Amino acid sequence: MSSTSSFSKLQELLPQLFQSSNIKGNLYLRCRLGVADTFLIPMEYVRESLLVEGNQITPIPQMSSCVMGLMTSREKVFCVLDLPQLVGFSALPTYSRQHHLVVISVSPFLPHYVDDQEIFLGLGVNEIEGITRIGVEEVFSLEEVQNLLPQDKINYWYNLSPYLEGWVKTNQKPLALLSLNSIVRASL
Repeated sequence: MSSTSSFSKLQELLPQLFQSSNIKGNLYLRCRLGVADTFLIPMEYVRESLLVEGNQITPIPQMSSCVMGLMTSREKVFCVLDLPQLVGFSALPTYSRQHHLVVISVSPFLPHYVDDQEIFLGLGVNEIEGITRIGVEEVFSLEEVQNLLPQDKINYWYNLSPYLEGWVKTNQKPLALLSLNSIVRASL
């Protein structure tokens, strides 16, 4: 009898756990690329988020400065990019002992993708802030949110637009939605 009442009490206290079919929208990982600029990455491509020691990334000589190096995780070897530097922000600190990484599957963005082979790419970010759910109807163009952005940075945001799919309005300030397809293409 007590297990039924405990179950009922849980349903009452945590209804979001028991009504998952009613939850709408896609999941996005929130991460910081600049000092105060938070971006969203679609969770459908995220395979893991890591905090790794600097020595776990092996530098590659004579590569672009946005290539941090190679590393291994989940028995896969993959390249790690400095995402802030790639899209035009300041580079991640090279003296840092630890790096925040988002490991994504890039296979769907490659022209000769084979279903049974998943290819990873690591994206170094300043900080991983958490996960949020966004509905498709909540995504806007830069023109629709530009009045909510600092006016002195509008040209800056237009320069970043090749790497963005859209914007999400929030209580604080709009959040930019990263286009992983554009990022993968820029890294090839």
